[in-house]
Amino acid sequence: MTGPALSIILAFVGYSVLNIAQAGQKMGLARRARHKVKGWTLWTLATLATSAAFVIVLGAIALGSVSTVGAMAGTGLASLALFSHFAMKDRLDLREIIAVAVVIGGAALVGVFAQERVAGETKVVLLWSILGGGTLLYTIGWVATRKLSFTGAVIGSFAGFLGAYSQLFQKHATTEVSILDGVGPFIRHLVTNPVTLVWVGLSVVSMIVLQFSYKHGRAIEIIPAFTGTFIAVPVIGGVLIFAERLLAVQWVGVALIAAGAVVLGRGQDDSS
Repeated sequence: MTGPALSIILAFVGYSVLNIAQAGQKMGLARRARHKVKGWTLWTLATLATSAAFVIVLGAIALGSVSTVGAMAGTGLASLALFSHFAMKDRLDLREIIAVAVVIGGAALVGVFAQERVAGETKVVLLWSILGGGTLLYTIGWVATRKLSFTGAVIGSFAGFLGAYSQLFQKHATTEVSILDGVGPFIRHLVTNPVTLVWVGLSVVSMIVLQFSYKHGRAIEIIPAFTGTFIAVPVIGGVLIFAERLLAVQWVGVALIAAGAVVLGRGQDDSS
């Protein structure tokens, strides 16, 4: 199996685990009032699962391009919809069935035409500048909208920005090493690379900010905002910062995944 193909598979698994775990976090928080121990236990397990998801996605990024991996983010919502249907017996309406099919079709376009990654010079100044500028703008937006109805969506999008941006730093940390050369050397490189502290920190802060968003809005507003940003940031960042390239047909796939993810996200409002 080629690196790009394995990268797509790992991305699908990682994002599936991430979105199902996020739903578990939301359920855990909702259950705390009625069953404190059960609620916190569910939230803790779901949070651990989200951490595992970031590690899986790291493996995907190490094997492929961050723009291609980022484009797969919406596939997690399709997995969540199917998981809810088969494991939790939730009903999928026609709109959601079509959205799942659209996401799967988009993922197929992105994956089938995935190319071997081409090493390019990382624009480090731009990498940090976008992070700083984006964080500042989202902070201003958070404060400016704190009394408005869409505060939750703004905070959710901020969480998506931070979580997705951790992937750009993961890419930066793995540009000089390949996991195919051995897991041991790969892990040693990450442990000794100071950039690892950055992407780990961004991942943790993203999860914390997401918890704040749940206090200011409904899942039907938060999840699409989070997922839309989570898809857009690594795709655009991969092109601008790492000089990666997506074929025209892959851009179509990205658009399909994003559209389907927004539709599916608007259906995830079970606990509101």
